[in-house]
Amino acid sequence: MINVINNAMKKILFFLLLVLINVSCFELFNKNERLINSYKLNNSNDVIELYFIGLGTTTNNVIEIRKTNSSQTKVIKKIKGPNDTYKVDIQQINDTLIKIVFTDTVGFKGAQREFVVNVSGNDSLEIVR
Repeated sequence: MINVINNAMKKILFFLLLVLINVSCFELFNKNERLINSYKLNNSNDVIELYFIGLGTTTNNVIEIRKTNSSQTKVIKKIKGPNDTYKVDIQQINDTLIKIVFTDTVGFKGAQREFVVNVSGNDSLEIVR
């Protein structure tokens, strides 16, 4: 009888431990996602949106470049590294290419990273300056 009670207590404690771990992980690693810039493409109903996604102190920040229209949203590219304190400029080069310039406003003031992104969904090219 005592053995059955011990096994039941072990199962209850194990279950409570699993619940505690799940709750603490979700609280510790909340996803911080917010729109930092958007740009309406010329001659199109599409909008390019840049979202900052911070996943906690132990992971790299990510900027997601999304193309949206009235019917769908598509992630075109994910860029690791830029922080949400960067100034973002977007320029349309032609029908399929845009240039995105991230300018550091805090750490290395004035340091820039430029990207040329194919908004049709093909590969993009990073231009380092």
